[in-house]
Amino acid sequence: MKKITSLFLVLVAALTVFISTGTDATAEEAIAISTAEEFLAMVDNPGGSYYLTQDITIPENTSLFSKENPFAGTLDGKNHKIKGYKYTATEWCRCGIFYQAKGASFKNISLTNVDINIQSDEGTLAGVLVGFGEDCT
Repeated sequence: MKKITSLFLVLVAALTVFISTGTDATAEEAIAISTAEEFLAMVDNPGGSYYLTQDITIPENTSLFSKENPFAGTLDGKNHKIKGYKYTATEWCRCGIFYQAKGASFKNISLTNVDINIQSDEGTLAGVLVGFGEDCT
């Protein structure tokens, strides 16, 4: 009887290990972005994984994230476009759709009809997709 009980406990332990390593319930899934509002909402989850489901146009002077809270997630354009990005400033600024990114990944995305107009005598840091990026791919 002791052998059967011991064998049963070993089988239960093995089954528990097998089940617990089968799938990771905490793995984050990519979030679909199909509107400007959903795009802007990325600021609520700077480490998230996102993908575009269609071409989108975002509001003028959009500049998401900050030095204190940089974008650190992923954005896969899935070969869609961000269209009509416009940014206008009359003084020093640091701008880009993603104002600051650190360790972020961007792929399969293009931008069309971009208009950046910064009129400043001081040095300005400007980029279309990322204004200031560190360790990004």
